[in-house]
Amino acid sequence: MYFTDSECGTTLNDMITQRMNPVLDLSDQVNAYELCLLKAYGAVIGGHDLHHVLGFSSACAFRQAACRGTLPVPTFKRSGFRMRFARTHDIAKWLVAVGRELEGAESLEAPETE
Repeated sequence: MYFTDSECGTTLNDMITQRMNPVLDLSDQVNAYELCLLKAYGAVIGGHDLHHVLGFSSACAFRQAACRGTLPVPTFKRSGFRMRFARTHDIAKWLVAVGRELEGAESLEAPETE
């Protein structure tokens, strides 16, 4: 699910695949992601939306990662619900960290100019 909000001015997919403004510091980047996620999902994300935002191809892949303890963000269960939930803020921090890792890996792999 991709979303656009006139106040965000971009889609989450664009924010992930294109680089965010490098002038922004870490907390500003987290706040930008969090604002868009809050508008689309609220303070807590769960179920299909959670496994989709985290990039899992299916609910089964998400459940398997949860059983193994390898989810990239802290999750929790609520009584009366079978699904897991995560805080939007934690997901925003993770998205920024992933983006920074990708930028670092790409700069290491950049071809040398002659």
